[in-house]
Amino acid sequence: MDCAIFTPNPQRLDHIQEMVTAYNARGVIHYGLQFCQPYLMESIPVEKALEEKNIPCLRVETDYGMEDAGQLKTGWKPLSSSSG
Repeated sequence: MDCAIFTPNPQRLDHIQEMVTAYNARGVIHYGLQFCQPYLMESIPVEKALEEKNIPCLRVETDYGMEDAGQLKTGWKPLSSSSG
């Protein structure tokens, strides 16, 4: 995935949607680092763009700690069940 700091946002949104199509993805996991402000600020427009295309999205904010595994398991269940 392109870096939010180095890639203009409209191109990132297009690239995410292109990858969903290319990989026949049933949803997107938007994984952002808590200390990376560009990713966190961009998460709302990304989710909105995906929602407009009826693409399920799970936003995960993490500091790479092992305690985030529970957040991933909890969030993954609704995403996987909503995507068939």
